[in-house]
Amino acid sequence: MPSSTTKTTQFEIIFVLYSLLLGLLIGGLAAAFLALINLSTHLIWQVGYSHFNHPAYPLIIGLFGGILVGLMQRSWGPYPKTMHETLSEFKQTGAVAYQHQVGKNIIAALVVLACGASLGPEAALSAIVGGLITWLGDRLN
Repeated sequence: MPSSTTKTTQFEIIFVLYSLLLGLLIGGLAAAFLALINLSTHLIWQVGYSHFNHPAYPLIIGLFGGILVGLMQRSWGPYPKTMHETLSEFKQTGAVAYQHQVGKNIIAALVVLACGASLGPEAALSAIVGGLITWLGDRLN
């Protein structure tokens, strides 16, 4: 019969491996998000602009993006969440809501950033990673 120490050690090893695997998944999703932002920005603003080569191209993309953002905010609410909103939520609740929110943050941030918003991906990334880390904490409990 295995001793209590052996069971504890096995649990600790499994817990650490599970934590590493889920942490790697979260890091991979964050890296994939940044790569997708980079790719979409490149396709729209370099490849698209060189292909169409029209002076009104930035205006058209900006209007199209603005319409998409307006439609998303009408149906989903104010997404992507800002870093201030994410930090305030974390300070008040000790967690960042993730159910039905991470996907909305990803899509909204992708549209906003790819269509030329003058902001960085770190605000949306804080909400995305914060939600995923809260999800990780829920899985480890």
